[in-house]
Amino acid sequence: MSQTLIEKILANHSKHSSVKPGQIIDVMMDVRAARDFGGANVVKNLKDNGLQIDDPTRTFFTFDCNPTGSDQKYAVNQHICRQYARNNGIKVYDIDKGIGTHILIHDGLAYSGSTAVTTDSHANILGAVGAFGQGMGDQDIAAAWAYGKLWFKVPESIKLVIKGKRPLGLSAKDIVLNLLNRFGANELLGYSVELYGDSIDELTLDERITIASMGTEMGVITLLFTPNKEVLDYCSEKAGRPISLVRADPDAVYHKVFELNINEFVKRVSLPGAPHHTTPIGSLTKIRIDSAFIGSCTNGRYEDMAAVAKILSNNKVAPRVVLKIVPATDEIWQRCLSEGFIDIFKRAGALVSNAGCAGCAAGQVGQNGAGEVTISTGNRNFPGKQGKGEVYLASPEVVATSAIAGFITDQEGTPDLTDLDIIPERNEANAGHGAMPTVKIRIPLSEQPVEIEGRVWYIREDNIDTDMIFHNRYLAITDIKEMGQYTFDNLKGYQDFAKRAQKGDIVIVQKNFGSGSSRQQAVDCFISLGVQCIVAESFGSIYERNAINAAFPIITYSSLEGLEIEEGDRIRVNYESGLITSLKNGKNVQAEPFSEVQLDIFKRGGLF
Repeated sequence: MSQTLIEKILANHSKHSSVKPGQIIDVMMDVRAARDFGGANVVKNLKDNGLQIDDPTRTFFTFDCNPTGSDQKYAVNQHICRQYARNNGIKVYDIDKGIGTHILIHDGLAYSGSTAVTTDSHANILGAVGAFGQGMGDQDIAAAWAYGKLWFKVPESIKLVIKGKRPLGLSAKDIVLNLLNRFGANELLGYSVELYGDSIDELTLDERITIASMGTEMGVITLLFTPNKEVLDYCSEKAGRPISLVRADPDAVYHKVFELNINEFVKRVSLPGAPHHTTPIGSLTKIRIDSAFIGSCTNGRYEDMAAVAKILSNNKVAPRVVLKIVPATDEIWQRCLSEGFIDIFKRAGALVSNAGCAGCAAGQVGQNGAGEVTISTGNRNFPGKQGKGEVYLASPEVVATSAIAGFITDQEGTPDLTDLDIIPERNEANAGHGAMPTVKIRIPLSEQPVEIEGRVWYIREDNIDTDMIFHNRYLAITDIKEMGQYTFDNLKGYQDFAKRAQKGDIVIVQKNFGSGSSRQQAVDCFISLGVQCIVAESFGSIYERNAINAAFPIITYSSLEGLEIEEGDRIRVNYESGLITSLKNGKNVQAEPFSEVQLDIFKRGGLF
């Protein structure tokens, strides 16, 4: 049976000779990793359930979210992980090593046809070497550590063919911003996407990593590249053995095939608020910046640093602009040191930090403040993700050039600071959190009926991400009783949700709810408040898994037309039939019922 690349990888790691879309299978994971913010919760899940480690040689901690150890809660969590690692023979890539997903590639742990799971939502970076990498919540990771395998629903595959010759000066970041502009955050939601074409074959490993990393922002399960000889040789060298190429069959069947012409791609910038809201850089007027950031798992590679060093050489960062640079791994940092890049960065006036995730995880340099305008090479600019200011996303070349000019530009040369657009400081009301609300814990889900009724919160928004649901500044919280008070406190218009929510409420939202990171807290905060169910047009793939594994009910609908629902109405939801009924007018709509796996986990009260 002919198979796509994802189908072949998953089949090779299961008991099946071939698999098909929609099939639910157990998949053996070659690598099982946990980061510093999720690691303590993984340990807690293992201990609470009396579980042991399946294979310590495949099990790792990677401390990349707070590589400075500057936060007391992170420091405690890291210490918990180190102690557990000592007692169980687990390798720790500690705070001096850099971003975990990059380390998996550097150390030859991820390669063509391999599988890996980690608490990093950008684990699909591993698609750059033709590996299946998936970010998951702490319960999934604990299960992988204990059993070595996880259930997985085989996704449909999309074939994306990029035709034409790559325009001069078009960076890998520009390529993925053009893809985001074309497909947005929803069109490819839940698919495995394979990229093909002459220009794709010519991409370096660093460029593939940049593109693969932003698959998360496109909503895909993974963006997969078939390794070229250069990438395969690199993987073989790092693994210390020959790596065989795993590729899709020539006659594999795809759900859809898209063809795009790279000649039509242009340099783009993502506007504040959403990575897929992009515009050609030439359409921007001169927007003054306060700060610039170069780094993250998307653009902290050696080639990014080399491009930035070339631009910054014999130049200075503009007055009153702060430039922050964070290489992705210590290996890249050391190479920057030996080749003189660090000296160039410092002479230009940049602040250089040790390797890690930087501002994306709020544990390192890269955050900005209210009213601050930042141009960043990061992968996300959701409100509050990299701070309370405005964040534009662009390539390292654009960010470096803008830092010198003092405004967003790709034109190198003498800065002209006249007639700049001054971005007004946002006048955000600081409502605060007030007193902690009464914690409302549900009765065990295994005792709850499969049909429920409740009051509706109707939030008519797409792409509500995990930072809006449960902001990253609270990630060190491990006690579910403390989580509810922070629910939606970063979602405009719903900052007081936790105070107004009642036990038994049902939340209705639109497309791609829970996009973003792998944090389990974005599910557990609703459990803490006693919210019964979330009904959405679609869910982020990691969020969907986390909710199912926590036995927290989620239902997917195609249309609510006819229900005439308003906020505050009451509805009935049946998990087995998928029927949603308005108690105001008695009308019904058919939603997707629980799958066999979801219903089984729900009735058991959780994955464990």
